[in-house]
Parts: sequence; C-alpha cells; structure tokens
Amino acid sequence: MNVNDTDPTALLLRIPASFEPRLRDALARIGLLPQAAANGALQKAACRTSIALALVGAESQAEVAPLLQRLPTTAVVVVGEAPSPETATAWMQLGARDWLTPDLSAADLTERLSATLLRTAPLRELAGNQAPLEMQASRDPMTGLLNHAHFQEAIETEVVRGRRAGSPAALALLDIDGFSTFNDREGHTAGNRLLLDLADLIRSVACGWDGPTRIGRPGITARYGPDQFGLLLPGLDKEGARRLCERLNRRVGEEASLLGHTTVSIGVAAVPEDGMTRKDLVDGATLALRASKLGGGNRITLYGPELRHLALSDTPEELIGLQALEETLESGRIGFAFQPIVEATGWLAVGYEALCRPQHGEIPTPGVLFGLAERAGRIHDLGRLIRTRVAERLSELPEGALLFVNLHPQELYDPGLLGQVAAFEGSPGRVVFEITESEAITDLPHTRKVIRALKRRGFRIALDDFGAGYAGLAHLDGLVPDYVKLDMGLVRRAAKSSRSRRLVRHIVDFCRAEGIEVIAEGIESPQELETVTALHCTLLQGFLLARPADPLPSLGPRP
Repeated sequence: MNVNDTDPTALLLRIPASFEPRLRDALARIGLLPQAAANGALQKAACRTSIALALVGAESQAEVAPLLQRLPTTAVVVVGEAPSPETATAWMQLGARDWLTPDLSAADLTERLSATLLRTAPLRELAGNQAPLEMQASRDPMTGLLNHAHFQEAIETEVVRGRRAGSPAALALLDIDGFSTFNDREGHTAGNRLLLDLADLIRSVACGWDGPTRIGRPGITARYGPDQFGLLLPGLDKEGARRLCERLNRRVGEEASLLGHTTVSIGVAAVPEDGMTRKDLVDGATLALRASKLGGGNRITLYGPELRHLALSDTPEELIGLQALEETLESGRIGFAFQPIVEATGWLAVGYEALCRPQHGEIPTPGVLFGLAERAGRIHDLGRLIRTRVAERLSELPEGALLFVNLHPQELYDPGLLGQVAAFEGSPGRVVFEITESEAITDLPHTRKVIRALKRRGFRIALDDFGAGYAGLAHLDGLVPDYVKLDMGLVRRAAKSSRSRRLVRHIVDFCRAEGIEVIAEGIESPQELETVTALHCTLLQGFLLARPADPLPSLGPRP
C-alpha cells in the first residue's frame, strides 16, 4: 500500500507479532492507515506530520522519546501485557494515553483507539472528516464524545463484562448548572464553546485515572444530553468515582473564567453496589444527579436507597416530604398519642388506641406521613417501625387494658408481618390489630388468611370505619372480626337521622348475635353520646370522653 504524507496514519513500533493483525483491523475501522516503523524507518516516520497515533511495544521507551519530541501532538498508546506500577509510571511520564493488553476484544480495541484519537483536540476535525460513517454515527458531532445511544450500549457491555469478571464499574452523570440561563445571557456561540471546553476538561481529568491494568484509561465519555455528560469508569467503585468527580469539580473551579463561572452537578452510581444491570446503574446515577440539582447544584451525590423517592417527587415540596419520610424511617423516631376506649356501663377505660405522631418537622400530621409512605412504597417499612415502637409502650398501660394498633390494608401483604408481630408476644391477647381503611380491602381470601394466622397467635382484630362505604357488610361476614368500630360519620348522622339510627341498631344487633363488640368512635357531643348508648353500643371513643395524649390521658366523669 502506498502511503502519502497527507494520509492520516498510525505508527506501529515493536508491536508483538501475535497482536499486530488485530491492531491493524481496529485501525482500519477508525480510518487510520497502519505503518510499521521497523528497520531504521523511525526517523523517516517522525518527519511525517500526519501521524495520528503511535502504537508502541512496551519495551520501546528509549526509541519513543525522540518521536514525541518531533511530534508532540501524536497520541501514544502502549501495547503489551499488564504493566507493573513502576513501568506504568514511566510511560505516563512520557505522555502515554492508554495501554492495550492482548486480552481485549476487537470491539474494545476499536473503542479504545477511537477514544484516544478523539481526545486529541487537533485531530477532531480529521476524525470527523475522514473516519468511517460507522464511527461518525456513534459520536456527538460537536464534542467528539460518544452519543447517548452508543453510550447506553457501552454501559451494557461494561456491566456484562464486570459481572463476568466480578469487577465494579461506576457511572457519573454531569449536568451544567444554569446552562439555559448562560445561553440566554451569552448567546448560543458562547454556549457551544462552553460545551467544547467542558468536554475537553472532562476528558483531561478522566485521563488521570489509573485503572488496575491500564494507563490513563479515561473510561468512556459521552454527550449524554444537551447540557449533560456521561462518564463510565470500568474498574472503579462508587468511592473511587467520587474522588475522580471531586478532582473534576476542582478543575471546573480552577477554570472558572474559561467556563463562564458555571458549575456542574454530578450523580454517581456503581455496579454491583447499586444493582446488577444497565438500568440499575443508569437509574441510580439519574436519581443521584437529580438529588444534586434539587439540593442547589454544584455538588456530587452518590446514589443510595434513600434516594428512591426522587423518582416520585415532582416539586421541591414533595422532595422535602419524601426526604423527611426517609429520615423518619432511618432514625426510627416516631411518637404516639393514646386515646382511651371506654366501657359505657361502668365508665372504665378498657383499652387505648395508639395513634402515631410524626416527630419530623416537615411532616405535620399522621395523614401526611401515611400519604408519603404510600407514594414511596414504604408502607411496610413504616408499619414495622410503628409496631416495634408501640410494643415498647405496652407495659405503660393499666393491667389488663387492651392496646389497639392500626394496620394499613397494604400491610396485610407484608411477607414479614407474621414474624414481626413477635414484638408483642408474651401479651398477644392484649393487642388488637385495627385494620384501617377497610374499604380498600379487595382480596378477601388473602385478608381472611392473614387474619386467621394473627388470631391463631392470640391477637384480636378490629375493623375500622365500619359503615363508611358499601363493602362493610361483606367484610363483616367474611373476616369475622372481634370488634367493629362505627365510622364517625355514621355516628354523626345517627344523632340527627332516624334512618341512620335504625341502621346502627341493625349493625349492633347483628354484631351482638355474632359475638362481635361494637365501638362507637368519634363521639364529640353529649347528643352523640346519648344516641349511641341508647342504641346499645357498649364501647365508646371520642374527644368528648378524652383527647389523645401521651402520657396516657385521664378519663373524666361521664358528661
């Protein structure tokens, strides 16, 4: 093959014979003509100004030094077995950009050589004009970095490789803070210049990473979005990626005048720490980046399970609430107020309902707490926390008094429910699990199975808000609770409507025949108290009798 002085060329110097054919194929795929520099041809080769890459054997340091003096813009790539730390340092000092080992696949060789070529700023135009169409299709035309689609493929490849080799890989996603404002203020030309400068800075910082067997391998860089970049770091765990990103942030600060005094937000995730698939890695880094942006920008966030709620928050206010939920679950700080359940005839407190009280300043009410837990899919975790904490308070109740503990319908699907109620064992007969929002129960066979299992352990069951909807009678027949709590709305109506009073009487008569006790809750007026006692409701609860409090409230005289 005749090689003209203007043809973009890759110089091959002392390459292991078994490796050379694969290197030549990879070079052809990225549009470079390989030229061997053997038999005294090095000096002649060094006079050529079109040498894009120099691929050199690991034992050729002495011969490479003069080449670098003559062609300082030529990117040097070392070829050979994995180096010792001393050898790696020596080649780095000479300016080597990468180290290729024989175990690399054809696709890896092409990617690594392509990345090295495109990191050499003077060659960006050369690569764009003369590289094959396949290479151009994988690159962002402005920065020369991988585009989004091919970056996703690279992530998939690296995750699979790491899974097979048992090695980690980290992904950092970077977003330019206030880029749209910068564009509006300085113009799109300045915005494009900022993107190019930041892309070069990311490349230069990434080149400083020393992988376990590679010199200066930057991982894989990409233009991830209009104002976002991606950096995939094979072999690095999350902590190693954090250190590299801190270095990047420092460089952004040092180059503030060049970069228009902009800052970057960074989110980092890693496999296998945060999952085992490409989706796990991308989702984790995306949520971590979102946390950095919502936290004010100009920061690095490492993904952790506590960030899962960010996928659900659309506003800063929602984010604050969901973060408060996570902090509550992590700290275990939850309070209670106890409201007595009073036996109507003797006017004695026979039990107390434990009403949870959030202790976080950003969660004002129990309703908000449970709403956040529902949205975040953390009802099971919240229920476990509440049961653990309220079990610690059982000993404070008067001897023989019952403890009513709320149980959300979703908790009936918690596989750990039956094991976790062991916290109450020793006094299961004193604990009544009160199923709230019973109208939300749709799977009666499953609910019946769980209730039977709880009863076998000695616990009792109450249905809350009975009479609030249409499903009550079916639940009463199918679930056979020990207690039924009349909905406060029905209690209000019974005090004013004869029809509602007849309905309450029918419910009371049915329950009495089935051995189910009826609790009239939400009693707030003497008229309501008089109505429900006249209808033979034997157990009472409401503000008129005693407000929820901690410590246990005292029961006043009958109104």
